[in-house]
Amino acid sequence: MLDSPAILGYVADAVNSASVPADSFQMRLSTVTYAVILVSVLLWCAGIILAPLCVAEGGDAAVVGRAAYQMYHGICHQVPERSFNLLGHPLGVCVRCCSIYFAFLAGTLLFPFLPAFLRRTASPRILLAAALLPMVVDATWIGSALYHTTTLTRVLTGGLFGLLMSLALLPEALQAVRELCSTPHQQKGLSDA
Repeated sequence: MLDSPAILGYVADAVNSASVPADSFQMRLSTVTYAVILVSVLLWCAGIILAPLCVAEGGDAAVVGRAAYQMYHGICHQVPERSFNLLGHPLGVCVRCCSIYFAFLAGTLLFPFLPAFLRRTASPRILLAAALLPMVVDATWIGSALYHTTTLTRVLTGGLFGLLMSLALLPEALQAVRELCSTPHQQKGLSDA
C-alpha cells in the first residue's frame, strides 16, 4: 500500500507542479513520511482502546491501562458519562475526542486513494475553520434552552473535524518534509543566479 501509485503519484504531481523533476528519493521520502504518520495515528487510536481492555484484564495490565488513561487525561476531560465503554470501562477519551481521532485515522487511511484535487486543499486554514465551527457550536451551546448536545452530535461534529483535519494536515506534512529534505537548488525561491 505504501508503494501505491496514489502515494507516489501525489509526490510526483506536487513536485512536478513546482517545476522540479520528481526523483526516487522524494517519492520514497513521501512514502516513509506517510507511513510514520499512519503508524503514529494507529498507535494513538490503539491506546484509546487498550486502556479499558488492560484495566479490565487486571494485574500488571491494569497498571498499563491506568497509565494510558493518565496519558490521555492531559487532552480530554474523560467524563465517563460522555464516553463509550468497553468491558465496563470508558475508552481512553470521550466520545467527541474518540470520533476526532478515529476519523483522522480513517482520513489517513483513505488519503492515498483520494483524487488529487481532494488531496490538495486550496486553504487548509479555511478547511479546518469550517470543520471546527460545528464542533465549537455543539460544545459551547451545552445547556442552552435552544439546543441540547447529544452523543450523536458529538460523534458527528468530532468525526467531521477529524476527517477534514487529516485532509488538511497530510498534504502540508508531506510538503514540509519534502522542503526540509530537498537540496538548496530545489527549494522554492532559490536559484543559481
